[in-house]
Amino acid sequence: MKKRKSQEKEGVEESKAKKVRQEKTEFSAAMFRTMLNDKTQRIAALQKFVARRRNQEKTEDIIKDFLQVSPECVEILKLLDEPPLDQEVQLIFRCLEAILMRTVDLPQFHIPSIHVVQKLSHQYSDILIKTLRLLNNTSCVMSTLKLLTAMASHGAQAARDVLRLVDSALPTLIGMLHRADKKDVRACVISLVVSFLLTDDKTVILQLLQYKDLMRYIFKNLPGDHLSSVRLLLTTLRDMVVRSEFVSKTAKIHLFTNQALHQLSLLYNWTGRVDVSVSQGTQEMSEGQQKKEGRLLVRQLVHDFLLELCCDFRNGINFHDKTLGTSGRNMNQVLHKFLLDLRQANRDPLMAELVIRVLKACPDLVNRYLSDVTFSFSPRPSAQWKENMALLTEIYQSQSDISPVFDLPEPRPAEEVISMVMVTAVPSAIKPVVAQGIKHAEASVRGTTCSLLVCVLQRVFKVICHCQDTQHWTNHAVYSVHDMERVVVLLREALVKMLPDVNTIISAWLAARKQDRATLSTEETQSGKGAVLLDVDGVLHVLRLYQQVLPDHFLQSNYDFSKLLHDTVEWVLERGVASPWLHVMNILGRLPKGRIKWHKEEKGLRTACYQHMQVFSDTSDVQVVKGTKELLVKVLSDTGLFDHTLEEAELWLRHLRLLETPEERDQVLTFLDKVLTRGVRNPYPFADKVAEMIVEDSSFTSDKVNTTESDLEAILDTNSAIEDEDILEDSQPISTSLLPFSAFVPALLEDCRSMIQKVLGGTIQPGVANNIHSFMTPAVLDLLHSQMDPLPLCLTLRQHLAAVQREVSTTSKKLAPQPWIADCNTLAQVVDEFLSTKELPTILIETSPCDKLVKRLQKDLAVGRDDTSVEFCRSLCERMRKLDTSSLDLVADSFLHFCLKNPAFVNFVAKLARTRRLPDPVVVTLSQSCKVISTATLLFQSTNRQLLHQQVVKDAVLSSIKLLKDSEFVFTAKCVLLSLKRALGSLTSSQASSNVAGYFTFLHEILQAFWETQHREVLDGDAGKDKMEDLEETILNHPMVNSWFLKSKMGNRASDAVSEVMSEETCKMMASMMHRSPSKSTQDRVQHLIRKIVTILRQEIGSSQNKSEWTEGTLTLNLFSCLLFCADAEVVQEVVDDLSTLPRRVLLSPERTYTSETKLHLCGKVLHSGVQRLLLDTGRQFQVSSCCFLQLFELLYVNRNLDIRTTLLRLLDIQACPAKLYEDLPIHLSDETVQVEALLVEQSSVYRARLKDYFLTNSNSEKLRSWEISCIPLMNAYLKATELANETESAHQVFQVLPGQLQLSGQNYDRLGNYVLLTKEDDLPGSMELVARLLRLNANASQTRNFLDWLMEILSSPETPLRRWQVALDLLKDLPDQDKEENDILCGRFLVASWKGLTALWKKKKDVAGTLSLQENENCLLENMQKFLENISSKEIVVGKDSKSAWAKFVKTGLRYNMENSLFLRMLCRLTEIVYAADAPDQSLTLPTLYQMIWSHSHFLSIIMARPDGKAEAAEKGDLVELLFQLVTMDTTGCTNQHIPVLLGAYDATLSKTDQTLLCILHVYEEQGFATAEFMPWLWGVSSVEHYQMRKNFGPSLWQQPGMEDVLKLVEKDKMHQSVLNFPVSRSLKPQVCEAPQAAGEMYDPCFFLPLFASVLTPECVVDCRRFVESHCLGFVLAGLASNDADVRAASCHVLSLFYQHLEGARFAEKRQLLYLLQCLQNGIHRPNLQVPNIVTLFLARTIQLLLQPDEHMYPLVCRYLLVRPDLDLKAIPEFHIMFFSTSMEYKTERSWILTLLVDGLRDKQDFLLYQNKSVFSIALTFYESPLSDEHSKSLVMSLLQKACCIKEAAESLCQKHGLLSWLHALVIRRKGEAGILSQIIQLLHRLWSTLLGTARSISSDREVLSEIQTTAQTQTTVTPQLAQEVLLVCSSILESLG
Repeated sequence: MKKRKSQEKEGVEESKAKKVRQEKTEFSAAMFRTMLNDKTQRIAALQKFVARRRNQEKTEDIIKDFLQVSPECVEILKLLDEPPLDQEVQLIFRCLEAILMRTVDLPQFHIPSIHVVQKLSHQYSDILIKTLRLLNNTSCVMSTLKLLTAMASHGAQAARDVLRLVDSALPTLIGMLHRADKKDVRACVISLVVSFLLTDDKTVILQLLQYKDLMRYIFKNLPGDHLSSVRLLLTTLRDMVVRSEFVSKTAKIHLFTNQALHQLSLLYNWTGRVDVSVSQGTQEMSEGQQKKEGRLLVRQLVHDFLLELCCDFRNGINFHDKTLGTSGRNMNQVLHKFLLDLRQANRDPLMAELVIRVLKACPDLVNRYLSDVTFSFSPRPSAQWKENMALLTEIYQSQSDISPVFDLPEPRPAEEVISMVMVTAVPSAIKPVVAQGIKHAEASVRGTTCSLLVCVLQRVFKVICHCQDTQHWTNHAVYSVHDMERVVVLLREALVKMLPDVNTIISAWLAARKQDRATLSTEETQSGKGAVLLDVDGVLHVLRLYQQVLPDHFLQSNYDFSKLLHDTVEWVLERGVASPWLHVMNILGRLPKGRIKWHKEEKGLRTACYQHMQVFSDTSDVQVVKGTKELLVKVLSDTGLFDHTLEEAELWLRHLRLLETPEERDQVLTFLDKVLTRGVRNPYPFADKVAEMIVEDSSFTSDKVNTTESDLEAILDTNSAIEDEDILEDSQPISTSLLPFSAFVPALLEDCRSMIQKVLGGTIQPGVANNIHSFMTPAVLDLLHSQMDPLPLCLTLRQHLAAVQREVSTTSKKLAPQPWIADCNTLAQVVDEFLSTKELPTILIETSPCDKLVKRLQKDLAVGRDDTSVEFCRSLCERMRKLDTSSLDLVADSFLHFCLKNPAFVNFVAKLARTRRLPDPVVVTLSQSCKVISTATLLFQSTNRQLLHQQVVKDAVLSSIKLLKDSEFVFTAKCVLLSLKRALGSLTSSQASSNVAGYFTFLHEILQAFWETQHREVLDGDAGKDKMEDLEETILNHPMVNSWFLKSKMGNRASDAVSEVMSEETCKMMASMMHRSPSKSTQDRVQHLIRKIVTILRQEIGSSQNKSEWTEGTLTLNLFSCLLFCADAEVVQEVVDDLSTLPRRVLLSPERTYTSETKLHLCGKVLHSGVQRLLLDTGRQFQVSSCCFLQLFELLYVNRNLDIRTTLLRLLDIQACPAKLYEDLPIHLSDETVQVEALLVEQSSVYRARLKDYFLTNSNSEKLRSWEISCIPLMNAYLKATELANETESAHQVFQVLPGQLQLSGQNYDRLGNYVLLTKEDDLPGSMELVARLLRLNANASQTRNFLDWLMEILSSPETPLRRWQVALDLLKDLPDQDKEENDILCGRFLVASWKGLTALWKKKKDVAGTLSLQENENCLLENMQKFLENISSKEIVVGKDSKSAWAKFVKTGLRYNMENSLFLRMLCRLTEIVYAADAPDQSLTLPTLYQMIWSHSHFLSIIMARPDGKAEAAEKGDLVELLFQLVTMDTTGCTNQHIPVLLGAYDATLSKTDQTLLCILHVYEEQGFATAEFMPWLWGVSSVEHYQMRKNFGPSLWQQPGMEDVLKLVEKDKMHQSVLNFPVSRSLKPQVCEAPQAAGEMYDPCFFLPLFASVLTPECVVDCRRFVESHCLGFVLAGLASNDADVRAASCHVLSLFYQHLEGARFAEKRQLLYLLQCLQNGIHRPNLQVPNIVTLFLARTIQLLLQPDEHMYPLVCRYLLVRPDLDLKAIPEFHIMFFSTSMEYKTERSWILTLLVDGLRDKQDFLLYQNKSVFSIALTFYESPLSDEHSKSLVMSLLQKACCIKEAAESLCQKHGLLSWLHALVIRRKGEAGILSQIIQLLHRLWSTLLGTARSISSDREVLSEIQTTAQTQTTVTPQLAQEVLLVCSSILESLG
């Protein structure tokens, strides 16, 4: 069965194929023509032709075959000559449509198809119009419309012809859009309109846009059209109308009216049919899916179209209103009406985006839109209202945050600024919305209203912050700081009027809070609770912004804002919502002090302070904790208990966060709240208590001190030792707190005693005391360990503990062990340790024995090993806290091992460690296992036990430091410093180094951790700097650091060792701080300590002045060396000067190295480092003393340190040494000092004379005889200096006594030359220069040639140093002229050697990866060769016959590897003149071969096609073109016809030097007969490459010769306009390379364009005359009439005559005016080839442009001038007096026009004479100072004078006849202080003076210009003395005005 089906299928396919073959054989193009001639077969032929066109893909291309035999469709068009039937007409039109659509893709049939279109539009227009009648059937109308569409697709002219037909049938077309079958007809009409738009022709498009009814009816029913039609129309309108440059904004507005825009907006709801595929990829879609995708596609298309049309200022229809609508004018009325028609903008997201984007682009419409829109903003609880409010909010969020009024260039009054700011900040439309919405009963309505208010207030706050930015407005060009202050005041006043008052917002808050409580009592839905939360959060946010934006208005409210705190506590604690609490924190934090009663109890409520601390201790939200802490610190600082001790407040708050259970938190917070309440009511007694403890501390200390007689003597010695230091130091007060601890501590201890009394009395349970002491004890211990002086706090605690002991002693029986008793005993133990005295009795609270408690604990620990509950572990910890010290030691280890089983339990041991001293093993184990133990706890545990220096504990401390946060850094640093202070009391000298260094390791780690935290966390920059400053100040200003830093030696070894280590570690820490951009206070403190070091160091230096070695210690030297990099330059200078006075043996170490070199002592190293530090200080001028330089020189000689040599060389470069130094410096002549001595020889004639005497007096010494090679740098410098000073005789005398090796005679000469040539340049710097100078000194030409012969042999190596090439070049220049033949041979050998060297270098460059250094060597060699060729004429160079192979290799290798190097191309161009000279030997590489090698290079096209980058031309292209020109002028046999398109593609037709050379090359080709007529007219530039490529592909038969249209497409309008303004009047018509003018790349070359215009304006060419005029081509030709060259003028006249003939036959509106202008010009030229003045040609060029713009103001003026007389007066300035002295309303425009014409028309002496005859300069000078003169006119007058001063004759005449200098002098006096005018005068004076002297020099600064003029005026001889005196007078007056 399957087989049968397959056979049947094959049979069907065979039959189809057979049928197709029959059709092919039956019907063809020839048969079609035959059948058309038969009247009976015409219809059948046409039907078959149409049918074959439909099956074109499967059959042969019958249309192409038909066009081959009948390109103009003569047979088909003949059918229209006879009256055809309707059916025939329809078929004929379909055939013609098919043919015309096919010829669009066949360029060879383009011209015949144009002829077909012309015949249809002219001969058969009646038939076309007849078929477009409304009564005709649809198919007939559609066939005609499709034919018209095909006709319009054949270019602009065809579209114009079709458009004329459409104009005739326009009412019919409009009526067709209403037919019953309108969809198909509409599609055809839309296609026709699109075809017109796609022509991109200005005339067609503008005329089409005038058919408003047609476009209106197209837009009207567009929502029901097919998808293809909609997409085609929208994309074409966007590209050809909206983005068109020639469609004005006015025309767009006339087309896209508000009705049209409304019709387009209906496409958002498109309902048409999807007639094209919208599927993506190969996936098939159902009909419903296609409909959906098509609708989305149309929505996006129209959305993008409307966005660009309505929002783009460049292409759209919107206008920019600078006043933002406040002027009352509606500049965007069309958009306003269109936006009001978008009635679904609140629901449709695309419409909403359109509205938002339009209002963002046009903020002037915001108020109008909101006031007129139909959306209701009246508050009501509906979904539609919320949508409206969402749209309103988005509109304001999209507006710019800062109003555009601040960016306007001109100032506005403050009231106007406010009105413009309010447009985008708080528009008037929202006032009723906010006023009603904030009072609404529904929570959702209030929440939505608050969201809008928040948006508005945030924007206003940004504006206020911008206005209050004083840094921005300080130097602002428009507004001042005072102006902005007034703006802020007025803005706040306007806000008060627009927004509800604060009481209204508070009422909304009360309503929201009431509704919130109601929802808690009832079961509300989740949405209802969300609305309430939005309401609560929104109202609080509004209050917060009110406080920021309107602070004064906010404070006028009498509301108790503490109630906000009570109402929002449950949000954060019970519901976990943080935002309301954060808003309240911000509000309360900004309230003034005393506004909130923090410690006042409300009925049934806790105090606000309690609730605040409750949230802080209970919440886990990071933001809540941070915000609450900041406010708590502020609250505590306001209590008066923490004056100057805010760090202590943060300490108490940190411990408050450690509370664990709710019961513990409640009891502690209640206790603290009570303490604070009592302290706030009367803080003074507690502050007095602190002061009392400070006084007691001083008496306690004085009682402890036992001052014996020996101690007093030691103190006196110490004071005398540092007396000078105290006098010299500018001592700074140490920044310490006024109080050691806060008044809160005595208040806390007092209430604690009261609580203990109640516990002992039984009124309070012991657990309360236990919980309070568990919080208080670790906090007090941390406070104690962070004290700088702990004695006052210790005495306070001792008094407290003594009172507690007395209370306990009054009880009748012993107390049972309790944690609070153990805590008191711990405090007592710590206090005793701090006081460290045996005179005071020990305070101990005795309890009953703890044996039973210990046994029970041991039992529970043994039994409960498997119990892992937290509660069990907590109970064990509480019982452990009851034990005394001895009992705790028994069970501590067991408890630790029990907790180690669960990592979470280790924290209980850490908690116990905060208040109890644990055994050493337990502490070590805990340090190793616990990851969260604090540094303070570890310091507490290690006191008096040296545990801190065990590695495990030390690692734990370092780990805990890395986890520090915020203020913990300062606290930890204080703890470490206090611990170090306590540890120093018991140190020995052996322990001092390691232990003190360990503590400083902790401090270093604290600093490092803080720096890392700053980089890791996002912190406020200023806050981070403040914290950093506090930390650094804490460390550097700590009494312990200050007391031990450089402490005077007391004879105690341990104390001295500690002081030394402390000083070293402190300096290391200061160095770390200074490397991290420290604060100003840190820098001052460090400099203070450095001065202390320097004071002691200078005393030590003074004591070592008369000693043979350094007897003092090296401590101060080491310290100064450590801080040398950050010390002040003055301090370093002092130390360097003092060290320079030490004896040399003190600076040297007695030790020697194994090489017998003397080491530097630390003094010498510090001296050298100090000088290096001074060299780095670039911001200060310093002077190293002669003594210092002498010391360094001697140290270099003894120590042989290369760093010292580098330092000395830098010193000699930047400062001039005193003359006495050159007399005192010894002459060593050692290998180390020779470079320094060489530099001294170059700088000083004194040292040079001493060196000469040294040589003459020590000529026979052993040292001088052994000193040979190492003298080369010095002798080279000596010879160089003598050459510059003309001391040749001295050089002769010195070299007579030098060692034999330096004598250029006999074997010595050979040995020296060989040694220098075989030695590397780096090993012996200056050797080649020395030999060259010796040869010049000896003046022996034979020796010079011999040396050059040796040198030539090694120059060809790629390793040859560049200096040797330079030496060879210098020697060649110095050869005498007597032996010319030998010299020429040497020059030729030098060239050959350089070729070989470069060839080898290029080959090496190929093989080496890193070629940067080789590239530098290559460029240097090429530059040397270029200098050689520039200095020596090519006639003097003889290239030997053996150079053929070298030259060929050089060229081939260079082209291969270095084609893109401009230096190589330039050199190759120069060398071809020499190598291929007429008398030179023949080369194996001929010129044609070289020419073809360059053309066939792979990089040739990329180089020659390169274009300028906007600043300069590519150097490679210019050099390559010059090389081609050189070669083609020497030999033309390499030229071929294929080169022409490439040269034209590289040519840009400008006046640049490269383009001039290319034109010369093309001229050579033309002379040789290669550039024949087949390339005419010449096209140029990149576009021509494609043009000539098509010519090559098509062949001559199908090639269409380019015409005027193609030429004009390549012409750049702006460039041609610049060419008219700056026409090169001196350029001849024959191409030649001249000097390129300024901006030559922006001006066209008349040598190219005038012949080009002559070739395309021949009578047989089609010319678009209007376009020729529009592109400034006619103006360019007219400018040629002013040329100085007769051939250029003749060519211009010829082109004008050709253009005149075409203009007579042209058809455009301005034809008659242009003809009349050319006739006037012709009548004005009275003799052939007359030169027309530049001013007249420029006037004509501008006039012809005005004739094309009738709407211009100058149009009637120039027309009136032309109509006055039939000929032009070539000896007058057109309309000068009429326009300059105009009395019309637009007089400024007319005067500016004529002045601009005068400036541009002044080119040479003839123009100046014409101006002078018409009194132009007299009028201009007089007018400048008249009251009628405006600034623009004055600027043009100055430009005219500057232009005149560029002409020498004009400059002299202006000074002599017009008194220009006197006029300038008077102008300077009158305009004194006006910087702009003075700058113009200076420029004019500089131009005038440069022209008079004949010099041109550009100077940037005005003062430099004046200085240059004054200098030259006093020394010149060109200008008359009287004129020079006048110039000097003007200069002096200008300088006086400048001040």
